[in-house]
Amino acid sequence: MSLDKNLQPSAKAEPLISIEARAASAYRPDIDGLRAVAILPVLLFHGQFSVFSGGFVGVDVFFVVSGFLITSLIQKEVSQGDFSYLNFWERRARRLLPPIFAVAFVSCVLAYTVFLPDDFKSFGQSVFAMTGFLSNVYFWLETGYFAAPEATIPLLHSWSLSVEEQFYFLFPAVLLLIKSYSSVQRVSVVAAIAVASFVLCVWMVANHPDGAYYLLPARAWELMLGAALALLPVYARLPRILVELLTIAGLLMILIPVVTYDKSTPFPGFAALIPCLGTMLLIYLGEQPGMIIKRFLTNKFVLYFGLRSYGLYLWHWPLLVFWAAWSNRPLAALSAIEITGVLGLSLAFASLSLRFIENPIRRRTVFGTRRAIFLFCAVCSGVLGGFGLTAHFTGGLPERVSPEARAIANANDWTRQQIECGRKSAAQAKAGSLCQLGLESDASPSFLMWGDSHSKALMVLVDEIAKEHGVTGLHSAKGACLPLIDIKIVGVDVARTCTEYNNGIRDLIERSNFDAVILVGFWNGYRLNAQGNVVQHIDPDFNHLSSQEVFSRQFAQTIQFIRSTGAQVAVVAEPPYPNGYRPAAVAFSVWKGLPLPERYGDRGYAGISVENYLLRNLRMRALLRQSNALEFRVISPIYSLCQDGEYCPAVTAGRSNYRDSNHLSNHGARQMAREFQPLFRELQTQSGVE
Repeated sequence: MSLDKNLQPSAKAEPLISIEARAASAYRPDIDGLRAVAILPVLLFHGQFSVFSGGFVGVDVFFVVSGFLITSLIQKEVSQGDFSYLNFWERRARRLLPPIFAVAFVSCVLAYTVFLPDDFKSFGQSVFAMTGFLSNVYFWLETGYFAAPEATIPLLHSWSLSVEEQFYFLFPAVLLLIKSYSSVQRVSVVAAIAVASFVLCVWMVANHPDGAYYLLPARAWELMLGAALALLPVYARLPRILVELLTIAGLLMILIPVVTYDKSTPFPGFAALIPCLGTMLLIYLGEQPGMIIKRFLTNKFVLYFGLRSYGLYLWHWPLLVFWAAWSNRPLAALSAIEITGVLGLSLAFASLSLRFIENPIRRRTVFGTRRAIFLFCAVCSGVLGGFGLTAHFTGGLPERVSPEARAIANANDWTRQQIECGRKSAAQAKAGSLCQLGLESDASPSFLMWGDSHSKALMVLVDEIAKEHGVTGLHSAKGACLPLIDIKIVGVDVARTCTEYNNGIRDLIERSNFDAVILVGFWNGYRLNAQGNVVQHIDPDFNHLSSQEVFSRQFAQTIQFIRSTGAQVAVVAEPPYPNGYRPAAVAFSVWKGLPLPERYGDRGYAGISVENYLLRNLRMRALLRQSNALEFRVISPIYSLCQDGEYCPAVTAGRSNYRDSNHLSNHGARQMAREFQPLFRELQTQSGVE
């Protein structure tokens, strides 16, 4: 039915537009405009433009739009009795798969050229997962979305497409089951599914945040909001002023989160509800005539981006990742000019995709039959899946890369036990159910190594030295948790559990008869300097103290407490890692014959001068001097990991001393063996071991 934009609201009840009439109605350009509102914040968020720190909500807008459009089309066919899964999947295949196949094939070529074996293996796994519409499950298991800007994951954004494809597979069956229901009953069923999914989502945000972000059960409510909207009839006309106010509010409900949310916002959950409801308002009222917001959404500039939104979404992220990989820098280090250039290239690729791939295939001028498009998709999936499996089973085709580069890139040599030993609970800590170091023995352990994730880096080394001296000990590690008593860490995921865990370790130390406790920490990571995690005292009476003051106070009290139990204390200083160090960056330089990053003169690979290392640890060194009267031992890596008292290389003997930006690899840790020898000789003597 056509609507005259000059019609004024009447006092009479307005007629309703049914779902069937809506689905059969003319093209709605305002929805393409809404796609532009969704895609541009995503691009700017991924481009590291801080003003658009919440640009990831654009994906939620897409989910609501998809739920609305797909339900409108399916319900029309279901109500007419001519719905077919084959027809439905043919349309989905024509619309979605060819463009993403093009992106995947180009990504495979680029990844082969620039990725080191570990990254290439992971890339192959993601390609294989994508071909099975399981990208969201793969990335849930392997990574976190907000780690992406520093990662080499070109197909990370395919998670949202997998969510939609899983929805497309399941939801038509729901509409078929309820096709005989009344319109009110159909909306009620969809609304009930949406509510159940939303409740699950809120719970998962608090307890399993990565699962809440990636998995369909926690995201289905967003698609269901669009689905419920499609099943609702809409009044032909509403009062003009009401429509204007509601559509302005709807647009603001999307745009305000774009500039106010950031990576710390618990998401999706309640935070995602706001832009989703705003999207519903814009869709529901988009059929009303003469709106200001509708004129904005349907202007040529906005529609230009809206029509290319799918291609833009597909191309922008891989191009950003590969440009960062080729320039051998993290994405966050790229300049605004570089980011703008890459996004501009993404727009060009999206335009080419629209003209030469999307439109011809959707309009059946290419692959005109169902058999042809299904065969094309099957062949592409098979080739890509085979590529992914090859990359996985060969370990990333390592022969592509020079042996020298591979040796440096293989920096992540931690064992599974090192990683798993950092997952103990507070109850296990209190009970002493920790990982054992040294000799396997039923005798009481003579030492405890207690620290954050940096203590995991020393675990293999200390285990070997303890065995060499015939002693037994325990290892306690909790990432981002400072090994001090009566403190809490602010602003990290383990904030609450850190305090509970440290309380458990204190109980263990009190009732055990340790001869020594070794404290290991990323000391400068806890606001000793201007940056780092904030440290607070668990007692509110000490809230007036600064983070540095709390750190200094509790450092001394922890040592006093341990000494009061009769154990000696050894404090391990943090390693001399180069700022911004990445093993892969050095390996890539060696592989491609490029200048080595952060190189000091002719001394070799990336590193840090002793002078800069000492300056970085100025406050910690001062604290150690002030606490000297407490009688504890300092184990410094500077004598083992630095050369001639001047320079601390990040690579020695052709291998990286660090597994990442600051944690020692086992190769690097083993070089500190001589620094631990005096302590363990004493423990050997105290234990009476010959």
